[in-house]
Amino acid sequence: LLKGVSGDDDAEGEDNAARGRLRPFDPANQQRIIRERLQALDIINERFARHFRTGMFNLLRRSADISVDAVRYLSYSEFSRNVPVPTNINIIAMKPLKGSALIVFPPSLVFMVVDNLFGGDGRFVTKSEGREFTNTEQRIIQRVLNMAIDGYSEAWKSVYPLDISYLRSEMQSKFANITNSPNEIVVSTSFHLEVGNLSSSFQICMPYSMIEPLKDLLTNPLSENSRDKDGAFHRRMAG
Repeated sequence: LLKGVSGDDDAEGEDNAARGRLRPFDPANQQRIIRERLQALDIINERFARHFRTGMFNLLRRSADISVDAVRYLSYSEFSRNVPVPTNINIIAMKPLKGSALIVFPPSLVFMVVDNLFGGDGRFVTKSEGREFTNTEQRIIQRVLNMAIDGYSEAWKSVYPLDISYLRSEMQSKFANITNSPNEIVVSTSFHLEVGNLSSSFQICMPYSMIEPLKDLLTNPLSENSRDKDGAFHRRMAG
């Protein structure tokens, strides 16, 4: 009776309820807790595609068609298995978010851009044959990467402004590990590009844990409540 009068039972019940809502972080089972669709990522990806299309036209002086796949949630090991070798894997920071993300350009995209820049029409396909990219190809990759970073930064601006910067490049995914575990879930989007007779795809990939602090904002991009929380979150991240 005394416990009931003092409110200890209520407090204990609230503590138990709170503990029931808490879920330990387990990268191996992370997929189970990703239930809500991050709608804002679809918006961001479509905006990025428009910016990238414009950038490709300015670079190549030819119209480029670009389409966006649905956002995928998969383990980093599964993502890595689908990355060909050699591949231009660019590791980027997205401050103030913690961790690193990837922009992945396969050889077919690099050779497609090179072919168009030098007046090709896609009839003669360059073979990578496992070789490294030449200095000329590296310079062209850097131009396309800068264009992608600028476009992705612009696409995020109205949702949550990010300072996106280049860190380094690798040619094999095992040297570009952006997760603590191969089983950790990443968020990956493929973009399909067509220029003339040639086509290719490239990916943007980031750990789910990297954008998890923005989950409410990305799930409800038009929510006034989310926008109110946005300022407070930005101040916490900056501090």
